[in-house]
Amino acid sequence: MNLLSFFIPSRKPNPGKRQEHRPGPDQRGSVRREIVKLSLRETLVRARVPAEWVGFELLPVAQQGTPHVAHVRLILSQWDGRPVYSIFELERSFMRRMKLLDSTSSDWVRGISWRLALPLARMPVAAETMPNEPAGTASPAPAKSANVEPLLEPDREQQYASRGDHPDFSPTQPML
Repeated sequence: MNLLSFFIPSRKPNPGKRQEHRPGPDQRGSVRREIVKLSLRETLVRARVPAEWVGFELLPVAQQGTPHVAHVRLILSQWDGRPVYSIFELERSFMRRMKLLDSTSSDWVRGISWRLALPLARMPVAAETMPNEPAGTASPAPAKSANVEPLLEPDREQQYASRGDHPDFSPTQPML
């Protein structure tokens, strides 16, 4: 009997051996939330952005075949007038940091989006976000033309009017 049990393992767990522990969905979600939180905090520190300015939400995504997938929404709550391209670089470094902390993050993160949670009084104005142009580089004013040609010749307009066609876009007519 011992020789047979050597080749065919028993189905009962061996009390001396330790069983592998797999986290449940609640534990997996909290671990992932901590990974996102730590990645965001380290990214903001490296970018010298105060931690209060950017928050996050971890949103579940319903996707067929992959049960535990999430979408990360970064929430911008302050703005200091830096150009918008720094937001994209911040997003890239955040994804790199998440990949360093959890190599499987590309499997369970399906995307990143931004939400602006700025009060209207603090919204950036175009003059604040665009750098001042040096003198002499402004585009010249468009030249005014004295002669404006009609779009259609007069006899063509009469042809269209007699057929009931429109020279511009018109509703589609059924073909007979």
